[in-house]
Amino acid sequence: MVENTVSEDQYQSQFDNPMDEYERAKSDYLYISRHYPNYYAVSGYIEAENRAWERFERAYRALQELDD
Repeated sequence: MVENTVSEDQYQSQFDNPMDEYERAKSDYLYISRHYPNYYAVSGYIEAENRAWERFERAYRALQELDD
């Protein structure tokens, strides 16, 4: 099992624009969610979905901070 060793504080987006990061994170999450049958093991799917959801949440919070 591969551990996600990058903490939320250490996370660096590959995009300069927070909206671009948000859209990509959303797209990645939906792709993983829709393609769960492609995973050999349920644990692999759950791990991938959790990582994608955490990334989506970080991107969403970054957008919210821009509105404040």
